Amino acid sequence: MDDQTEGSLQDRAPAREQRFYHRLRRRLQRMTERAHIPPEKARYLLLAPDLFVLLARLARDPRVPGWVKRRLVACLVYFLSPVDLIPDFLPLGFLDDVVVAAVTIHTVAIGVNAVDPSVLEEHWEGEEEILPLLQEISAKTEDILGKSFRFVAAMRKSILDPRDRFNGRANGPRTRCR
Repeated sequence: MDDQTEGSLQDRAPAREQRFYHRLRRRLQRMTERAHIPPEKARYLLLAPDLFVLLARLARDPRVPGWVKRRLVACLVYFLSPVDLIPDFLPLGFLDDVVVAAVTIHTVAIGVNAVDPSVLEEHWEGEEEILPLLQEISAKTEDILGKSFRFVAAMRKSILDPRDRFNGRANGPRTRCR
């Protein structure tokens, strides 16, 4: 791919990202109003677009290690999939996406210090401070999703698994990735 084509693809990515962001935010606002979702859960639901944009930007950032990018891309795929723990067509359907994204980002940024917090802050579009928010969501997983989704809290261990499930090689936080 030549430089001009690559540049135009990168220029279009933020535009697609913004369209998705605004569509998702409007959809979630309508959904929370129609379904009379409690304010605390609505607050988390409305973080979905901000977390999606953060995941997308981190996945494209050259300062983020390759092994982290693979986990972020897997999280993006989960986010975009309509079939997950709580189907996205239900009023609370994006709560699991919010929790999975927050736990993933929190774990790679704080748990193993693989992403500098300043990089998170640079890419964050939300109104609240990102690090305390990630900590809060990670700590309240069961409260947000309910006890039946307790295994999501245990997901942190698999995120940090040094065995790279994509290619079967050891490729964790201590191994340099190309």
